[in-house]
Amino acid sequence: MSWLDGRSIHQVVVTAAPGDAITNSVMEIRSLLRTYGKSEVFACNVHNDLHGDVLSISDYDRHAPAEKQPLTLVHVSMGDDQLLPFVSRLAGSLIVSYHNITPSSYFAPWDPPTARLLELGRRSLEPLRDRTVLALADSSFNAADLRDAGYPLVRVGGLILGVERLSELEPARLSAPVGGPIVLSVGQLYPHKRPDLILAAFHELVSRHRPDASLVLAGSARLPAYAEAISNYVDRLGLASKVTVTGHISDEELVAWYRRADLFVVASEHEGFCVPLIEAMQFDIPIVARANGAVPETLGGAGVLVPGDTGPSTLATVIAAVLDDDPARDALRARGRERRRAFTAEACRRRFLEALEDLAP
Repeated sequence: MSWLDGRSIHQVVVTAAPGDAITNSVMEIRSLLRTYGKSEVFACNVHNDLHGDVLSISDYDRHAPAEKQPLTLVHVSMGDDQLLPFVSRLAGSLIVSYHNITPSSYFAPWDPPTARLLELGRRSLEPLRDRTVLALADSSFNAADLRDAGYPLVRVGGLILGVERLSELEPARLSAPVGGPIVLSVGQLYPHKRPDLILAAFHELVSRHRPDASLVLAGSARLPAYAEAISNYVDRLGLASKVTVTGHISDEELVAWYRRADLFVVASEHEGFCVPLIEAMQFDIPIVARANGAVPETLGGAGVLVPGDTGPSTLATVIAAVLDDDPARDALRARGRERRRAFTAEACRRRFLEALEDLAP
């Protein structure tokens, strides 16, 4: 018997959208919580494809837990004008799962409304703290933010990844380049992920090292102005024939790119975890990454880690060296297979439940 048996724990998230790493984790957590009691996911903003599966916060009263002192799991990665007013009227205590909040300065030039919501999310940590009995963090990097914000009980163990499911999908048919290596980067087309730096490094790569290489930037483009700037940059560099910027793609398309890629690159300046690193390991892709945010912690030695301020020329040289070194790539694949064991769905579920044990009566 567990103290969770028969207990209802609902989750609250600002936005639920398909293909989003936090949404995927929230759904995995819901499946786990439902083995003990009732659990629903409520969102301030629900993507059309998830209507009915994820509920609007306006539907909460029809599903309110029967417990006099219920627990509600609130995920924080972005602010919303509806979030704090909604949470303030919920009975009981909160568990906060903190997925980090990207500094708003990255978004202000491209999308001021999004920058405002990021600031709102950062400010929400203080009013949520006083009702929070347990704070979960995706990484030690994130946990430090929570402790700095005064959260007394912080545990690492907020994400349930389930990346193994990707291996079971039938990959989509792609018109992928043939005859040369494919360098892949996966993530939403956001400024802090530095796709511009990856493009500059790729330009160096094909100019000085591997003219047969191709680059794929896979992920949703939710900032139209920034996406247009990236597209224009591709054209200015003369790379239109060698670069694919996918925009939103299905899981089957994502799997196809993972299966085709020869090297995975991360150039982010800020990451609270970086799920695509684990996905790349799942598909045995050698990794080159800049050491910023939680990237070194997530990578765990399973890739080539370069300094966080590494520029395009040096990054291109490292990428070329890895592409040209078969034994090195084999060693990186082996390290990735070992590292990914720490992030299987089973391992993530175990960490999550162990964290919740701090609340056992």
